[in-house]
Amino acid sequence: MTAGKPARSANSWSRTNRRSAPPRYRLRPPLPSNGLPAQLDLKGATRADLTLGGPQGDWSPPANFTVTAPPAFRAKTGRTVVLALTNRAAIATVFHLHGHHFRLLDRLDDGWKPFWLDTLAIEPGQTQRIAFAAEYAGRWLIESVATDWAAPRLVRWYSVE
Repeated sequence: MTAGKPARSANSWSRTNRRSAPPRYRLRPPLPSNGLPAQLDLKGATRADLTLGGPQGDWSPPANFTVTAPPAFRAKTGRTVVLALTNRAAIATVFHLHGHHFRLLDRLDDGWKPFWLDTLAIEPGQTQRIAFAAEYAGRWLIESVATDWAAPRLVRWYSVE
């Protein structure tokens, strides 16, 4: 500090120059469409229940995965699919859907969250419902893994025809 000049705080520069700087948050135009549908027809949707955690059943580790196993579900191209994902494990389980993005449905079946996902964590004993438009034909992988560091990754597949 020099004689006659007050000490400057670390934030004094930013406070004094902030007036001449551009606004921190500007209104920006919305992002362009990513091609995902704005609405999903839930009334005529194909529905399937998938159990995560608990006994492995139809789930298998990736090393033992075969395409000759029956699919978890089948959907027709262009159709909406609603999956009920129930976690029977004692800890949270992470679900990942390959090939499509989905919306998390509200618990009261009165709408969905305004964002698209491909991965979802489900708490123990909970059921979450998701919906997606089956737009891309093919065989797609589904993954499930508990949030324990030693938990195995388990896989199944689904078909869009």
